[in-house]
Amino acid sequence: MVSMRFLKIHSSYCSSHFNVHLPSGLESLSDKLRYFRWDGFCHESLSSNFHAEYLVELDMRRSKLKKLWEGVQSLVNLEKIHLEASRDLVEIPDLSKAEILKRIDLSYCESLRKLHPSISSLPKLTHLELSGCRKIENLNVHSKYLQRLNLEGCSSLKELSVTSHKMVFLDLSYTAICSLPSSIQYNTELARLFLKGCDNLSFVQSPPNIIGHLFSLLLLDLSGTNVESLPASIKNLSMMKLLVLDDCRTLVSLLELPRSLEMLTAYNCTSLETVFTQLLVSEHMLQSCKPYLSKQYYYPKQFEGGCAVFPGDHIMNDFGFHAEDSSITIPYLSLPELCGFICCFVLSEGSIEGHISCSIYQDSEQVGIDEGQLLHTALISDHVLAHLELSGCRKIENLNVHSKYLQRLNLEGCSSLKELSVTSHKMVFLDLSYTAICSLPSSIQYNTELARLFLKGCDNLSFVQSPPNIIGHLFSLLLLDLSGTNVESLPASIKNLSMMKLLVLDDCRTLVSLLELPRSLEMLTAYNCTSLETVFTQLLVSEHMLQSCKPYLSKQYYYPKQFEGGCAVFPGDHIMNDFGFHAEDSSITIPYLSLPELCGFICCFVLSEGSIEGHISCSIYQDSEQVGIDEGQLLHTALISDHVVFLFVEICDHFNGIPFKFQFNYYLITMTPFDTKTNELESKSVILQPTFRKKTNNEIVKLQIYLGNEYKGR
Repeated sequence: MVSMRFLKIHSSYCSSHFNVHLPSGLESLSDKLRYFRWDGFCHESLSSNFHAEYLVELDMRRSKLKKLWEGVQSLVNLEKIHLEASRDLVEIPDLSKAEILKRIDLSYCESLRKLHPSISSLPKLTHLELSGCRKIENLNVHSKYLQRLNLEGCSSLKELSVTSHKMVFLDLSYTAICSLPSSIQYNTELARLFLKGCDNLSFVQSPPNIIGHLFSLLLLDLSGTNVESLPASIKNLSMMKLLVLDDCRTLVSLLELPRSLEMLTAYNCTSLETVFTQLLVSEHMLQSCKPYLSKQYYYPKQFEGGCAVFPGDHIMNDFGFHAEDSSITIPYLSLPELCGFICCFVLSEGSIEGHISCSIYQDSEQVGIDEGQLLHTALISDHVLAHLELSGCRKIENLNVHSKYLQRLNLEGCSSLKELSVTSHKMVFLDLSYTAICSLPSSIQYNTELARLFLKGCDNLSFVQSPPNIIGHLFSLLLLDLSGTNVESLPASIKNLSMMKLLVLDDCRTLVSLLELPRSLEMLTAYNCTSLETVFTQLLVSEHMLQSCKPYLSKQYYYPKQFEGGCAVFPGDHIMNDFGFHAEDSSITIPYLSLPELCGFICCFVLSEGSIEGHISCSIYQDSEQVGIDEGQLLHTALISDHVVFLFVEICDHFNGIPFKFQFNYYLITMTPFDTKTNELESKSVILQPTFRKKTNNEIVKLQIYLGNEYKGR
């Protein structure tokens, strides 16, 4: 094992039984190891002659370790340490030489009482996981780049000092802290703060106004605490979207809410004063005028939309139209002056877990629907729910909206709408799908925060009729959906959209060519763009991937909610011969490549005409053992011709110098992976193109692609 670089001994995540035992001990491990994983390692420490100089990742979860090693190791290549659930671990070695260490996971190391001081000085550390370390009583972490600190379930933790200019996530749930540490105010980027189940927490004992200094805070979870009131400075949190107060049984009143708040949950806050809370929430909605159930949301992952829920068995008579059942009909109101509706109703005591929807009808025909989700499972009393509803109308022909704080405007299905003027410094979402607009309104360029623009099914839309370069002014745009439009080309200024991640061009049957793509683009779909020139598009996409060198299947994604990772899909029945290594069957053998210079691979293959709706996954194997997997999802249901798929697959550092192969699987979206049977792909063409940072030597890598029986083209 002198030259071994990759060692992995692992078991099922749920298993507590390990089959590898070494009664005589492990005499030596290779000094050249780069990836070392040994689940359930059965010794109290590594051997005294173990050297970790080349190690990139160390993973010894659920081990019997009490310590890793004695003294200080040279850890110049180490990036990750995983020791979670090593319940006998009592000490962490000096890590001062690990200058590029990014992630440490010590979750559920229940015997660990303290961390080595060197951890606070690690210059590249971004993630520190300590959840379930029940014996840690105090902690000092001051790291310049630390982004995430998880201390959930550290039930003995009473004293904490933590600062980081990059901290965005801090979980102190179920700790023994009595007050917020004064150092927390210096974490100016903190976005998510969890204090759930902190029984001893008191804002009275915390430094004055400390919560009001967290200007970047989006989410604050105080559920299950014994707070009696919230600090007045909470109103200063101008970015807060979600406030969770569930099961705060001693909370008496809410005096003021942040202007930006979109969702408030106060399930089972039995001491909360009902009438005043109703007045506060209604006044807040009237001032902010935001859609509280504008999109389906899944707490706490999304902040788009929301609601306010709190105890109460009746609604004040000061509100407008009343009804005793679940529907209400209101008289005709002057639409130009109508902003929306605050809807209130009472949820009865008992179990509740599911969706709530608001459907809008006109002349017995449904013209709109919005959905949300309520996740608390047991209400110990009746609760009041309120939300603010904005809706469009199919008879509106023109609209002028100029609001300083408007964030979301949804005009989908306003089929008579031809003229629009809209400006807002806070606008992030605009949906003009299935409207009758012929061009983008000139006012759209002033919505500098606009992130998502939907123009799906706008049959009359033409960029020729739009003001020149208007699309290029939307510098914050992440997503542009032009599917089903009749555009022939995209404006040249689209290349200026330096933040764009997703471009959707599905069913643009008149689209002829794509001249340039934004450098930041991670996913392009052009299903059934039957006029699109295939060869030039392949050249364009491959050049784009080579320039951006981004992981195109880095994480599982669900279009269009996530932009992490992606692919390019467009019509074509062959792949150009200019690309690297070709094969007509399911495997490709190529010269072994110098991995230290290897960025990744551009993988290309052809999807046959027919039905397609399922997952595609890329599994990486070494010596017949799976060492990595990435997933994506293709959701178009009917291809009217063959399509070419381009994927960029990134290579992890710990694969350096190791022979390995890729395996692509394809399975139905409605099936579980356990039901999927994979077979070799009967493909017209399969191609692998390696990409490098520098010139390489000749060595061998092998690629195999497989496809489930269900998707050989129908």
